[in-house]
Amino acid sequence: MKNDSIKKRWAIFTSSGGIYTYTWQVPAGVYWIKGYLVGAGGGGGAGSSTAGGGGGGSGGMIAFQSPVTPGENLSISIGSGGLGGVVGSTSAQNGNNSAITFNTDNSSLTASGGGSGGAGGTTGGSGGSGGSYSLVNNRGMLISASNGNAGSAGSASAGGSSGLPYYINAFFNGTITGSGVGAGGAGGGLSANGNAGKSGLVLIWWEE
Repeated sequence: MKNDSIKKRWAIFTSSGGIYTYTWQVPAGVYWIKGYLVGAGGGGGAGSSTAGGGGGGSGGMIAFQSPVTPGENLSISIGSGGLGGVVGSTSAQNGNNSAITFNTDNSSLTASGGGSGGAGGTTGGSGGSGGSYSLVNNRGMLISASNGNAGSAGSASAGGSSGLPYYINAFFNGTITGSGVGAGGAGGGLSANGNAGKSGLVLIWWEE
């Protein structure tokens, strides 16, 4: 028989620039959580006068569920997207990692940021690699995990496209829709700056 008194709750942790850190305390009466982490996207490379920059890679992804103890603290960090390259000045930057650490036993899950795209030169810049993922003393159940998607290389006429982002899936019952989280930045066109990658995300879902 369905228990209509059970309430679904979730908390979303994002970054609007820089690496954001949070402490989240497990609510009273909660013994299991589901979680979803996405690393930030890498920045796109700048284009030269003859070739476009490479697109940044998207961040890695982890979906999991884990036992927790009411009152337990989780340390959460959210990666910011890598900056795009600037023509004749600076290289694009990698995306930063998103992570959860369970403070009682230091087990952790990390979705790494995507790699930066290369600057264009006489040929197009290389595409950035997709971010990876890692688990340390994993005490939960891994639902799915994947490396991010690589960005494409620049060409003689345009910058490379970004690594495609991941979207929140049916694991979370459609409560959150995708919004480009963790996407790499597109490479700059001829003599144009690259674009910044998108920030990562951590989502925690539970029932009370």
